[in-house]
Amino acid sequence: MPVCMYPSTSLRVYDESTQLVAPQQLEPVNTANPLSKHASHELMFTTTLPAFGYRTFFLQIVGGEEMPAESISRVADGNIFNDHITLSFSDATAHMSGMTMRKSGKRIAVDQNLVQYMAGSGNNEGGSNPYVFRPMQDNRASIGSQQGGSFKSKGWSFYQTQRTYRELGFPLLLATPASDESFVDTISASAATSGSSKTHFQLRKPGGWGQNLWLNFAVLDPSQAPLNQLTGYQYGTVEVPASKESCSIAEIHFESSFSSPTYVITTVESRSYSDDAFGATVISSSQTGASVNVCRSDVSQSGWPASIYVNYLAYDSAIKTSDLARTGNFKFTVTNSTNPRQTTVNVGGYKVFQPMVLASAMSKSGKVYAVTSVNTSASQFGINIQSLDGKPWSDEISVSWLIFQRNTVEAPVVPDDNITLVFTAGQVMSEAKLLYKDHYMTTFRLYQGNSTISQFVEQIYDIGPLDQGRELVTRFQTNISNSKWYSDDSGLELIPREFDPSKDEVIAGNYYPMVMGVYLNDSDTGMSLSVLSDRSHGAASLSDGNLEIMLHRRLVESDLGEVLNETDHIRPRMWLVPDDEPAESYNLRHKLSMELQNPPLVRYGKLPIGNWTKLYKPVFSTMTKPLPDNIHLLSLKARNTTNGTISNFLVRFQHVFEKDEPTPLAKPVSLHFDDYFGGSFKLNIVNEMNLSGNRKKGSVHRMTWKTDTVEEDSTTADKIAKQSFGEEDVNTLQLVPRQIRTFQTG
Repeated sequence: MPVCMYPSTSLRVYDESTQLVAPQQLEPVNTANPLSKHASHELMFTTTLPAFGYRTFFLQIVGGEEMPAESISRVADGNIFNDHITLSFSDATAHMSGMTMRKSGKRIAVDQNLVQYMAGSGNNEGGSNPYVFRPMQDNRASIGSQQGGSFKSKGWSFYQTQRTYRELGFPLLLATPASDESFVDTISASAATSGSSKTHFQLRKPGGWGQNLWLNFAVLDPSQAPLNQLTGYQYGTVEVPASKESCSIAEIHFESSFSSPTYVITTVESRSYSDDAFGATVISSSQTGASVNVCRSDVSQSGWPASIYVNYLAYDSAIKTSDLARTGNFKFTVTNSTNPRQTTVNVGGYKVFQPMVLASAMSKSGKVYAVTSVNTSASQFGINIQSLDGKPWSDEISVSWLIFQRNTVEAPVVPDDNITLVFTAGQVMSEAKLLYKDHYMTTFRLYQGNSTISQFVEQIYDIGPLDQGRELVTRFQTNISNSKWYSDDSGLELIPREFDPSKDEVIAGNYYPMVMGVYLNDSDTGMSLSVLSDRSHGAASLSDGNLEIMLHRRLVESDLGEVLNETDHIRPRMWLVPDDEPAESYNLRHKLSMELQNPPLVRYGKLPIGNWTKLYKPVFSTMTKPLPDNIHLLSLKARNTTNGTISNFLVRFQHVFEKDEPTPLAKPVSLHFDDYFGGSFKLNIVNEMNLSGNRKKGSVHRMTWKTDTVEEDSTTADKIAKQSFGEEDVNTLQLVPRQIRTFQTG
């Protein structure tokens, strides 16, 4: 068991027999830790504590004397390690990159990072609802109505892709208006030239529009939605030089040939801010390229003074889609029409709530059309098509479309300078401190030894106060594929969870309580990763092999009238447990979870060693031996205390395993109280009580519940135990998996 103290000077540690304990002293305490205001060192040592008892250690002030130099090196090539685990860090990012189990040589690749959700309630600067985790979502810009005119400009900031903007100069964007009307769409990215992350959208329709419009858009980045949900596409941009005509042809040449005819979605982009607005329609496509007719949306005006650009996404029938992004194409014929043509598209098997739609037309005649998506739902959407010049039109038209889930606005914690990664090695443990910037630090520790203390990676987060309008998570992206994930229910049984993209709050709706821990497992390979915590959190798995855990929140606005402006510093502790042996992983997870949830309590006194040992026992245990690994002494509460004398106790025992877990410890247990409480502290059981401890169990009459397989009542667990061990006497305890029993002593 690790013991950590924060003294203001150097110390030596002695055990109860005055033998020097080999501690590890870290100096100084990092400024990210608020304890640094009162302490100059962090002192660590490990010990074995007696069951339900205490052990005394004696501290000696060393003063200015230096601590002995460490003789053990546990750092090599950017890794820290002990006898069980090697923990790797990325040279490029300094993030944790993997855990190797040294016994089997198997490695779990883990990219762990701190990520901040940007709060928003419908605009870029707004706050999030403090009771329902509702991060702002990208890919949709609110435009509003435009009465009595034909043109409107809208500036919109992209939080998700600020770094991409700075690196590329101009992001490649696709956009499609969404409304009950059809009008031409165009984008002007003029603001990107000033180095900011703002893009202006230009929209035009003769006579304006009465509805509140919005614009669906996507940044063409393979790491973001929708491209990260697709395989087998090509994207890019082609320049269209300045022209004196109202229309011009842009030729797209694909980098490699497709295996079948292609579908192309386009958007015109002007890289200088002006009132010019443009439309584009594909007029032909092949396996190697496509031709696009580009026109001013106001066809009565001719030409444009500077180059414009056609951004495109191309794919064929071999494209691979997912549950979060789908593509398609449909065709229709129009004869001598002056009205917009609307077609409904049914998307079979799609699950996403309020998805985004991008679409473009392909015209046999070469005319240019405005395309707008309308009435989008999880199962269908409408497409409006209208001739750009507003004249009667006859044509054969094909529409290519892409429907996808919106991006959530998020960003990694960006350091003020470079991320600082500092390694320390010693006899007690090896650690790596990862400092992002002030108030954002993660410490990784591997303890030395042959017990369970060396079979996990300890993470300590020093977080806060956060930047305003942030919700901070720690995110683990692993190579555990086809993964199933579980979180505990009220600190008891693990419940299998499943990501559901159809929930209206897709992030909040897929968060679950994590009281003691979460567990990611690949049943095919047996690889697993458990994350145990010393406190409750919210947790989610939003993609295969992914885990994220909410750490802290600071919101400065609220749509419910109460702001969650948390400015505290927090220091949650987590233990990461990698394993490739299913039975052992269950045993280890339960044991470590109990240790993390019930840490040793450190108390201090000022008496000299000799005086202390005369007055008190330096080592004491209330038990003659530890309880079995599957039994936990949940509580021992003194009752009916009179004049300092305790007349009885309320005691609870818990079986910490579940009945279906593949380990011998997930079996009924029978033990005799005198075998464990037969020394200085005896348990004289008088009555078994209900779980609350306020009524005798025999006087409680509960309802009988009929399930699919068996009629269960409060005696079902007792019947199972009796079938395994027979009748129990007053000094015998029988527990089945997950059972908790409460007793009153005499």
